[in-house]
Amino acid sequence: MQQTPHSMQTHYRRSRGSYRLVMLQFAGIVGACWPVSLINLGHPLWLVLCAMGAGFGVWALAHNRIGISGVFPEPRPNMSLVTTGPYALVRHPMYGALMIMMIGIAGYNGNLVNWISAAVIVAVVIAKSVIEERLLPRVFPEYESYRSSTPHRFLPFVF
Repeated sequence: MQQTPHSMQTHYRRSRGSYRLVMLQFAGIVGACWPVSLINLGHPLWLVLCAMGAGFGVWALAHNRIGISGVFPEPRPNMSLVTTGPYALVRHPMYGALMIMMIGIAGYNGNLVNWISAAVIVAVVIAKSVIEERLLPRVFPEYESYRSSTPHRFLPFVF
């Protein structure tokens, strides 16, 4: 497992925008999962998509050092740049996993509220990744090389 700890103790203050994005993300998760109707309208294959997203997320977590992940887009002190496992395929596998899971749940629930909430999650994680992509090269000089060798942000060969 290749992890590169940053030598500088660079810590970025969380902006109000970051707090808003995290609040929107959690609201989106609740909305995507909320059982709006008592009858799920989607095909059970949507749950397979959700399980695939969960598996991708677990794989990403297995390649992270405990305690280095966070919900805010700003780099945390003592975090490491992970470039193995799913991180060799995409730069933000946890965000990709979250999107896949929430789209699967929204599809299974089949309600417009669930779909809108899943769209909110997609928009939020894209916004959070833009912030991270701007800050990570300041903490990890090797991030630019990693970014150029790992062209996809969320889903291998897709996005």
